Amino acid sequence: MVSATKVRQNLGHVMNEVALKSDEYIVERAGKPLVAVITPGVLSLTPLAADEEDTKYLVCALEGNADYIISGDRHLKDLKSFRGVRIVDPAGFIEMMEK
Repeated sequence: MVSATKVRQNLGHVMNEVALKSDEYIVERAGKPLVAVITPGVLSLTPLAADEEDTKYLVCALEGNADYIISGDRHLKDLKSFRGVRIVDPAGFIEMMEK
């Protein structure tokens, strides 16, 4: 999981359970550790015309060198990809991982 500060605010209680370990943050879900990289969210991008609020997710993905943005948001999904980051919905991502 990659999280910009602005995006992290939307994750609520999950990120409140974060423990710092070196340069990574560890989040536990259902007793299993996940690694979260917290990005500063300072990359400057031209806001998306369809929905300026979605720009923060692109910033987060680029700063964190993400391979995917997994989202059901139609404005993001309409992009299909952004600067090499594929944008897929959750069902599509699960389908890809099962192949």
